[in-house]
Amino acid sequence: MILAGVVVIAIGAFSEGVWRIVDSYTRVVETGNKPESGPSVLPLTSDEIKITKVRPIVDLPTLIRDFAGTGIMSLHWELVLSNNGEKDLSVIDYNVLQVLKEGPIIYTDLYQGLYFLQDTKLQPIKWPLVIFAGHSSALFIRLGVMIDDKAYAMIKDEFDGTQPQNASSIIDFLRSREIDVYGNPFTKSDIGVYSLPPLNEIRDPVFGVTFKTARNTEIAELISWYKYGLYRLATE
Repeated sequence: MILAGVVVIAIGAFSEGVWRIVDSYTRVVETGNKPESGPSVLPLTSDEIKITKVRPIVDLPTLIRDFAGTGIMSLHWELVLSNNGEKDLSVIDYNVLQVLKEGPIIYTDLYQGLYFLQDTKLQPIKWPLVIFAGHSSALFIRLGVMIDDKAYAMIKDEFDGTQPQNASSIIDFLRSREIDVYGNPFTKSDIGVYSLPPLNEIRDPVFGVTFKTARNTEIAELISWYKYGLYRLATE
């Protein structure tokens, strides 16, 4: 499948955790309900490991790549994995894909790695990831999100790509033009406050992340920039 110049692959066979992601997202879409506040909105197959925090990160370098005329921008989320059990556990694998009502998909440059922070720099995760009993581990996932065509044209006009940029620089620039990465319009008030459309009208790609442990248990979580990111933080 080709979507705006990006190769898209629909996924047919995948784990139970991914199916729970799709089911949860479909219920939100069909009922119009807002996502539940706080992390771990999905049923867990493990009573020991939980994702206890999801936070979009803007103060990290981004990369904007052109693929067949479509812009793909790197964005980061912080995920905190907590081991609430009485034994140490090992996380051995993870998976990420975009979730649509019709089902999950992957596309070119979606997956860009999982990292931990060391001396203010992101370092790739080395498997297995051991989390001691009663402890947590902060991870940073980097995903390539597709940029709205209008927003992408503005970015190309402003930034020549020769200097590294933090995501915040791109986001702030687009906000000053009253648009965001996904093409959502910003409205500026008389006192200079920017606002987005209502949450149920906003364009906000949703991604599903699953982690698997050595004990063959699995957790699944939805993440996004607004609904399953900033909105959650604001309501916790």
